[in-house]
Amino acid sequence: SLNDHYKLYSASLFDEDVYKSFTTIVSKAKKASKSPESKQFVADWEARLEEAGQIGAENEAADAKALQAKRRAARRKQKQKTKGKQPAVGKKRSTRSSRAAAALEDAENMENSLLSVQ
Repeated sequence: SLNDHYKLYSASLFDEDVYKSFTTIVSKAKKASKSPESKQFVADWEARLEEAGQIGAENEAADAKALQAKRRAARRKQKQKTKGKQPAVGKKRSTRSSRAAAALEDAENMENSLLSVQ
């Protein structure tokens, strides 16, 4: 029965689709159960499913947070590595303001060239 093999599927109950499938089975079992013993069995089984589903969902959330923290740590480490590096000799770091200044200088040179030709 499903209760006998609980350990085989309990680890998968964090998955919403799997959990929904089992809740569908539980609701059908509730409707079909006639005796008080079978009703109690279904109620106990439903409680176990809910508990395993909640624990699994909490573990999934913790795993996601851990992965996110790991990625942030890797980015911080990468920033620290590149932060201390100096540009190569004779080369200038390109920044937005230096590129804008260079573009303005090129435009002025071109304007001066055109004015001198006329």
